[in-house]
Parts: sequence; C-alpha cells; structure tokens
Amino acid sequence: MTKIKNPQLRGQQLLDAIESCLRLLSSEKKNYVYNASELSRQVGCSRPTLDKKKEFIDEVLEKIGVETRIKKDHPLVEHLYTRISTLETEKETLKNELNVLRVHHAKIYSTLCQHSVDVTVLIKGVVEDESVKYGKCILCDGDVNVDHKFPDKNSVTH
Repeated sequence: MTKIKNPQLRGQQLLDAIESCLRLLSSEKKNYVYNASELSRQVGCSRPTLDKKKEFIDEVLEKIGVETRIKKDHPLVEHLYTRISTLETEKETLKNELNVLRVHHAKIYSTLCQHSVDVTVLIKGVVEDESVKYGKCILCDGDVNVDHKFPDKNSVTH
C-alpha cells in the first residue's frame, strides 16, 4: 500500500502554516523555546526552508511574546483588539470597493474611447499627477521636470 504524500506548502500557505504551528506550540508550553526541528516536523517542511523564513519566524515569535505579555482581560485592551479587528475588516471592504470602482472607471474610459470621445481632457491631470509621483512620465518614460511636456497624443489617449 502506497502512502499518499501531502503537497508541499509554498508562499502564503507555508507562512500561515508556520504561524499557526508556532502559536499552537507556544500555547502548549508556558515558556516556549523555538525548536526548528520540532517546527519543521509539525509544518511538514525542511529545516533549510525554515532557515529561509527566519525573519518571518522571528516576527511571529515576537508578536506571540507581546501578545502573551499583554493582559487580555483588561477591558481597554479587549476594546482595542475589537477595534483593530473592525478596522481591518473595514479596510478590506474598502479595498474591495476600490478595486470594483477601478474596473468601472476603466470601463467608462473604454466606452468613451470606443465612441471616439476625446478623453485626453479627462485623464491628462491623472497622468501628470501619477507621473510626478512615479518620477518618470508614465506615457513616454521620460524624466519629469519643470520643462517636461506631456505628449498630446499617445497610445493611451488616442
């Protein structure tokens, strides 16, 4: 009978597995001491893989240490954790709404272009602002300085 091998974790799945195992291991022992061999067995990855994630592991261990030092039964601390959770949820919702609006915005410009409407007037300010932030013209890739003239016609607007 052949043993079914679990797929190798990569990317965010690996980081999530490492964090959850570290939290589990640290909750089992009051004064948890990090042991790479034990963690690699729990996560199902090699020690060299864990060595490559050392910075992430250090951050998680520090976060766990801070969390255990804070008395969570204090009402103010509980309120702050609740508020943080609420704000993170709101942030994710707003991020999703922004992405939907971006798609809608692009559809509007696409429709205008398909009907031969000159949209240069609409996006010229955006192009200039984004180019200044980026440090280079996003249309011609030239350096943005006081003498820079943004192209009147380009593949984005015409």
